[in-house]
Amino acid sequence: MLSTALRYFLEVARTGSLSEASQRLHVTVSAVSRQIAKLEDHLGAPLFDRHPRGMVLTASGELLADYARRSALEAERVAVEVREGVGLRKGAVRIAVSDGVALIASRAVRAFQAEHPDAAVDLTVAPSDAIVKQLRQGEVDLGLVFTLLPEADLRIEKSWSTYTCVFVRRDHPLAALPSVTIDDLRGVKLALPTHNTIARVVALLRVDERTMQASTFTSNSFAIICDYVRGERAVGIASDIAIRSLGESRAGAGDDGFVIIPFAQPDLYKRTVQLYGSGGRILSGSGMLLRNILIGAVDAAASA
Repeated sequence: MLSTALRYFLEVARTGSLSEASQRLHVTVSAVSRQIAKLEDHLGAPLFDRHPRGMVLTASGELLADYARRSALEAERVAVEVREGVGLRKGAVRIAVSDGVALIASRAVRAFQAEHPDAAVDLTVAPSDAIVKQLRQGEVDLGLVFTLLPEADLRIEKSWSTYTCVFVRRDHPLAALPSVTIDDLRGVKLALPTHNTIARVVALLRVDERTMQASTFTSNSFAIICDYVRGERAVGIASDIAIRSLGESRAGAGDDGFVIIPFAQPDLYKRTVQLYGSGGRILSGSGMLLRNILIGAVDAAASA
């Protein structure tokens, strides 16, 4: 429901390119360029700096882009509410989650759609920094992320405390320890994440191949790290909530299950899981229902 000029402007702002914007909009480059020029003439200010490598928003352009994004989100929200009100198919609820809580989110979505089979959900797994950016730009409705410090400009739906811990197979030599120190990890085979806040904690621990004096495997996938820990009898480092989401812990794990071992000083490695709502988006009825189910799912994993 935005004007043509604003729609074209937003696409150029998103892509940084007149030609790419024209392809996405299925119009000519000249048509996009004319609409941008019309806006600049109307506002009396340049909206983009033109560079050989692309179009970059000016300060005036940033202001207009923020307004246009919020207008688009509000128009979409109203359209969704109208469709829901007259019984038509609901608009998709868009969620972005950190890799370590993706399994929790997936189960929550399945539970939600079991109760609301006509509801559409789009679930994306991404690094925390990318999710925060999507939330700020209004590209997703909800974001579930690990963080060291909360994002003050985003709406916090709920927070959970979580700790970076070690996890191993039940038959690993470390499995019998009540807690571990950095010295306990020297000389063992490690499986570590390559991004997100755990990677930052790992860096603070100075856990790397040189200090450990053993082979180190890294991956940006929690599922792959778990598979490596299980298959290679390695030592993994992850969030306690992430490991508990697998249904494997010291109590009740099978012979090939994982044992969670805290660090001797767990408060040094404390983080939070934040469920954020988009700063510029009001949740639809479907979004609120899914939010509540997601909160219940994380509550269950955090208390397991």
